[in-house]
Amino acid sequence: VRSLKCTKQGDLLSTGGFRTVKLWRYPRDVQRASVAGPAELKAVAVSPDRKLIALAGADHVIRLWSGQEQTSSAEALQTFTGHTGEIRSMSFAAEGQQLISTSADKTIRVWNVADGTLIGRIDTPSELNAVTTLSLSQPQPEPAEGEETPDAVPPIAHLVTSDADNLICLCNGPSFPTALSDAL
Repeated sequence: VRSLKCTKQGDLLSTGGFRTVKLWRYPRDVQRASVAGPAELKAVAVSPDRKLIALAGADHVIRLWSGQEQTSSAEALQTFTGHTGEIRSMSFAAEGQQLISTSADKTIRVWNVADGTLIGRIDTPSELNAVTTLSLSQPQPEPAEGEETPDAVPPIAHLVTSDADNLICLCNGPSFPTALSDAL
């Protein structure tokens, strides 16, 4: 097993190994699906709604597959190319519309899940090992007496990475991927 990811609900675990990813439902320890990849798998991520699985192979290509409860041998739904080194970690943004990948090529890349286009890139001084996203809620405003309830304040999105220098980096901003595009 080279890669592990768990859903935010904590009831689904994805494991990636040599050319195969498996989905396990907790606590039943039951394999939910199996997807065979064309290259040795290096990283795996499951979308927040569990409908998509992203697999990164030794060929430096990310492939997007259906995460439905079945064994999938069909073609990938989408491919993401551009990394020149081993892809070490991936994470979907909270709403599932972007996929973030980190690589030994010293880049963080943000991809549009719908069409596979690169929408953001950050070059870093060292190889990257892991990435995850955090969405932290903010205090909500209280309505003044006699006024309507104010609009909800959106959560603050954070991107957290770790690198080969044993540093953890937190990129935060008012929205995602705005913080990344501001850093470009």
